[in-house]
Amino acid sequence: MEFMIPGLILGFAASRGRFCLNSGFADAAFKADFRKVNILLVAVLIQSVFAVIYVFHGSIPALAPLNLLVLAVGGFLFGMVMPVSGGCPGGIMFKATEGQLPAISALTGFLLAMGVFYATPVAAQLESLHGYYAVGDVRIVGTGIFIWSAIAFVLLAYLLFFVKDARPEGAKWSWKQAGMAIGAAAVIYSSLSLMRPGAAPLGFMPGFISAWNLRLAPEVWFVGAAFAGATVAAVTKGGFSFQHAPFSVYLKRLVGGFFLGAAASLAAGCNVGYGLTFLPYLSLHALIAMTAIFLGRITSEKIKRRFS
Repeated sequence: MEFMIPGLILGFAASRGRFCLNSGFADAAFKADFRKVNILLVAVLIQSVFAVIYVFHGSIPALAPLNLLVLAVGGFLFGMVMPVSGGCPGGIMFKATEGQLPAISALTGFLLAMGVFYATPVAAQLESLHGYYAVGDVRIVGTGIFIWSAIAFVLLAYLLFFVKDARPEGAKWSWKQAGMAIGAAAVIYSSLSLMRPGAAPLGFMPGFISAWNLRLAPEVWFVGAAFAGATVAAVTKGGFSFQHAPFSVYLKRLVGGFFLGAAASLAAGCNVGYGLTFLPYLSLHALIAMTAIFLGRITSEKIKRRFS
């Protein structure tokens, strides 16, 4: 149950900072608005500063070998589908806890996809696909991790002390506040994992998968607490109210959520897991996944602008 602590912090901070990379990536690319991307950057750099501890303790989260093309395609499709589902998994989470019924529909679709791809015979086919010409993950190790942690510390200090702070649109917290809180949640989760080697890496997918397979694992407590934290944030800021939409919107979000989950399954992770757990170690898989997600989101936005 101790994994509820980072979950509560992350959920609360994500809601208060309106942390969602669906709009975050699009805003950065088309409006030069980096407020939401900066939340991720601060959180990643905080994790990177502490990465040296986890590397030399031998407790860095494991990533199974993957087919890099499948990973890239899954990430790209994930980015493409994010606007259809109305957000990334984190964004959908805090919107759902605010009573936005279309977000609840998207979340339902995402959960259904987790069940189909990880709790049915399809799981074996997915594992086989991931294992076809699989490449092991490559990360910075040895002396390099000291150098990277030092660089991360300098970059973090620059962002926090020399870059102007601002609140993302509709947010109660600034990007610095949200980024530090989410980074702290990630560090706490990683630190707790030192004492629980069997815990899955931080992310929403591991919790959903364990829940589908009826395992009350630490990641399930984490995800449940993240929803609780986001709910507390919504209620205490007076932002909770059931928001209805036409049936077509519910259907769009449901289908979008399902395909978002399908793409995340193909990529063996989503932006939360790859971004907060593996990117701090400069993981090859994480770099490919996050780049592909960004490119997919930019492509979807260009298509939307071209035909709207």
